Amino acid sequence: MAFSPKISIFVALDSHILRINSILIFINMYPINGSFLLATDVLSGSYFEDTVIFLVEHSDESSFGFVINRSARIPIDEVFAGFNAKKRKPFRFFYGGPVQEDSVHVLEIGKPFFEHTPEISSGIWLKIVADNEQIPILDLFSNDTTRIILGYAGWSPDQLHSEIDQGCWEVVNPHPLEIFSTHRDETFNTPAEFKKNYILS
Repeated sequence: MAFSPKISIFVALDSHILRINSILIFINMYPINGSFLLATDVLSGSYFEDTVIFLVEHSDESSFGFVINRSARIPIDEVFAGFNAKKRKPFRFFYGGPVQEDSVHVLEIGKPFFEHTPEISSGIWLKIVADNEQIPILDLFSNDTTRIILGYAGWSPDQLHSEIDQGCWEVVNPHPLEIFSTHRDETFNTPAEFKKNYILS
């Protein structure tokens, strides 16, 4: 007999708590650090159409995060000038957003690779690579879960709350470590796929 999990829904302040197989999923009206933003149809035709964003920081002053469902395999020397990419297959890079698209960020999963990098969520560290900083690229890519992200998404004060009020984003809170512990090549294309894989399964 197939097992059908019982689903209980609780209401707490501005959020709904969805319990599925004893795993708590918070569906919030407003985000917190580590939330995921799922683009709705309101954003159709915009840069953010069908995007899923990992929100790294959210405060009254500003918010920023990374699009995590847009990526491509790119020769390393197209990202890091001077790197000898001969006989090296292209690696998967993620397009984090329209702000400073030439900036480089590293999400380290499970354990920190660099010293003195902030832990932005349990088991996840963020390294912001400075201009002309030398980093051990091949060592980073030897970890299947490491994400190297180009650019980011940012919001000015109250902008993100305004967009949520307009119905642009659905805010969900599966545990980030569960999302990023998968191989970086295990990608998803749309918010619907994200929900199917990580929230409704």
